Amino acid sequence: AAFLAAIAARNVITVPPDVYRITSPLHLTQGQTLRCEGGNANRFAGVSIADAVIPCRINYVGTGAAVTIGGDANNQSISIVGMHFDGISSTGTVDGLHIDGSNPNASAYILIDNSAFTNFPRYQSYVHSNVFDVTFRHSTFMDRDRASGYDAMYFEYAPPPEVAGFQGQITIDDCTVANFSAGTWAINQEMTTDTRMFAGTIASFVTNAN
Repeated sequence: AAFLAAIAARNVITVPPDVYRITSPLHLTQGQTLRCEGGNANRFAGVSIADAVIPCRINYVGTGAAVTIGGDANNQSISIVGMHFDGISSTGTVDGLHIDGSNPNASAYILIDNSAFTNFPRYQSYVHSNVFDVTFRHSTFMDRDRASGYDAMYFEYAPPPEVAGFQGQITIDDCTVANFSAGTWAINQEMTTDTRMFAGTIASFVTNAN
């Protein structure tokens, strides 16, 4: 409840270092920043959740995506910095980060920096429809502790009933993206232009992964 109240009340939400449990999705809107007060963090020292060293950790047990950006007209200039969202206790088909570009205004100018989305039942990051100028920097997306059976990061052209979408200027800079389920992808992009990847680790950690 405190998280939801803070998001509704201000543009910059500063989170003190601690471990939190939330049961409702967070929806970030125009001009908002969700930032850990502990500053930049080593998002992972290794591939196990036990190696996580981000000082602000959110254990998410809700039924919708842990963090949603977009889906309405107020969906640009949004940042998440130094936060770790973990979905090991979530069930169903819950996503970690959902960037929704279904609104005609498009979701744009989004930064995910020094953060992690891990162990969600479905996608750690799900991006779809009209989305551009999104930067994932020094961040981690993986399902190391549950093998979700889905891609770690999924960029979908346009989910039904939508018939069109556009995604461009996507930057993945020094990130760790890993899938631990056979038949899945670390990054799956259906229709994206101008995708830039720098350094980092993008890999499958299971036999017969794509």
